[in-house]
Amino acid sequence: MAVCQICAILNKMIKFFLHLWLVTKHRFRVFLYCTYAGFFWRGLVHDLSKYSFREFFPSVKYYQGNRSPVFKQREMNNYYSEIGIHHTRKNKHHWEYWVDIYKGGLVLRTLPYAICLEMVCDMIAASKTYNPKNDRNVVY
Repeated sequence: MAVCQICAILNKMIKFFLHLWLVTKHRFRVFLYCTYAGFFWRGLVHDLSKYSFREFFPSVKYYQGNRSPVFKQREMNNYYSEIGIHHTRKNKHHWEYWVDIYKGGLVLRTLPYAICLEMVCDMIAASKTYNPKNDRNVVY
């Protein structure tokens, strides 16, 4: 095996564990914020789809550490992200989950209070996870 191949394999392994750590750290922060707000279960089940095969391995491929892999995948694929589509359609705490298009118009459903609060906890946790030094200026 050539040295370049070994380096490529090691790089993929490092990205795998760094992304795993980042997702787990983000989920833990959301769990803490949701627990503080009184929604223990919402925090516990938050973003479990990030560990699914359809989200995790493509996210490892586009891992950067300082922002969501969704943004990198959009840049590389003409602004389309399979990770983002899967994630927002599987998780109720994203506004895209509650919106549909029918006959050219938007169909909006009402967000339950607990889901809305989880969305806020998610945004705060994402800001602190992806940019801990400057979390006030990060737009999620």
